[in-house]
Amino acid sequence: MKKMNSKKGFTLIELLIVIAIIAVLAVAFLPTLLGAPAKGRDTARIASLQKIQKVLINANLAGKPYPVLSGVIADGLAYANYGGTNTWAELKADFGGTLPADPTTGFKYYFVKAFGSYAFGVWAQVEILTNGNANCNTADFSVTIGTPVAAAAAPATTVPCYAVLTQ
Repeated sequence: MKKMNSKKGFTLIELLIVIAIIAVLAVAFLPTLLGAPAKGRDTARIASLQKIQKVLINANLAGKPYPVLSGVIADGLAYANYGGTNTWAELKADFGGTLPADPTTGFKYYFVKAFGSYAFGVWAQVEILTNGNANCNTADFSVTIGTPVAAAAAPATTVPCYAVLTQ
């Protein structure tokens, strides 16, 4: 008679090696996985800014004036102060029935009236510094094009943002 003495299973060393490999991979890819939602929100913000720009240009071609008031783009807020009653709500149909909203904070897209050689600009604060292309001021809605400064190193009203400017 043959004696069967084969043991099936993994040794402790094999299990520890597999656990160590999984731990190294988790540490290597965790920052990437955690940053993905913020990058997605920033991408949505930038796409919305480009849509706002196109809607305003098309509305201007149809005879509506460019907004002349800087501020938050929100339903019911006026964008003209020269005797007109133009509001952002008038452009809702051009946006597909609703004004673009920031993925996390609601209506936080900002419009900048004409300045310098630009007819107008729109901007939104970004979560990931490298996704920005400017510094923006939430107090006076001004835009400074250039490498964004981390919020901790900037004045309280300055935020890293992505700006779309139109000539």
